[in-house]
Amino acid sequence: MSKTLALISLWRDSGRIKGKEVVLVDGFPLYFYATLAAKDANVFGEIYLLSNRPEVSKMAKLLEVKEFS
Repeated sequence: MSKTLALISLWRDSGRIKGKEVVLVDGFPLYFYATLAAKDANVFGEIYLLSNRPEVSKMAKLLEVKEFS
């Protein structure tokens, strides 16, 4: 297993466009697709969603990735 980490940052109120990481695309938040792409790449030993948003915890469990808040 690779020791490479994928860190997907979803901090609330960061960046120039507020809430862009949770905008729904076909019914799922944008970070959902970024996380799936990281999983499908099969190059990461672990994938972390970095967030202070409560709704990200549920999605991390659903996608079987780790969460760091």
